[in-house]
Amino acid sequence: MCRAGRRVEAGCLRTDGFSWSGGEHHATGCHSDPDRPGHRGSRLSSFPDPRGSAVSRTVVFAGDKGGSGKTTTSHALCHGLGMHGVRSIHVTTDPRRLVLPADSRRYATVDGREVRQLARVIDQLANRDDVVLVIDGGGGRPEVDAVLSKVADLTVIPFLHSAEDLRVAVADLQRLSHAYGLPNRWPTQTWAKAAAEKELTKAMGDLGSRLMSPLPEINGLITLVSEEGANARINGQCKAFALRILERMGLNLFSFRAPAA
Repeated sequence: MCRAGRRVEAGCLRTDGFSWSGGEHHATGCHSDPDRPGHRGSRLSSFPDPRGSAVSRTVVFAGDKGGSGKTTTSHALCHGLGMHGVRSIHVTTDPRRLVLPADSRRYATVDGREVRQLARVIDQLANRDDVVLVIDGGGGRPEVDAVLSKVADLTVIPFLHSAEDLRVAVADLQRLSHAYGLPNRWPTQTWAKAAAEKELTKAMGDLGSRLMSPLPEINGLITLVSEEGANARINGQCKAFALRILERMGLNLFSFRAPAA
């Protein structure tokens, strides 16, 4: 469900002794690296939505489990959008990850690993309808997921077909009521696919209506997170994935084309 027009209540993003509100950063104390979104002692309240009722085109890849594919799928979306000629910006928020260079990609890459910088990026893209903002979350940060989902048109929770991934994905979907689950690196062999879908149906129950169709295992997808950029062999799959995400947001390629004079 597209969340355009949804207002986020006024407030500020807080981390131990620090708060951000209205573009200002106020220090009220000092703890070890408190300005990281993933700081263990963080106390996050509501994130200010600078866009008012005009929520921009923002996709957040979230989920409590690490290694489920948030980073690769977020880059796959940006690469696919770029192949379609749609501008996008990839924002890294996990302090454990490096920001990949943009010069070998079809999209911009931005450092959002600090609260102030992340808030600044979102604020600067207010009222921009020609760009898709793609925010790559990090595992083990449910409070951050909750904050970011409030400024997203679409929150996607990728997960693999292991029992642990399914368990955590169920909890994520229950916690983030507007999010959609994305079965990721899904088996394509007939028997393995059938077994995975059986376990998926059993685990999800009523949450099955909030699942996107599976993203199959794509050979070469890992090249998206290399410094050299994506291998051309994955272009088609990334383009198809981008169209699926746009459709889920209620958009299409014509949404980004200027009207004829």
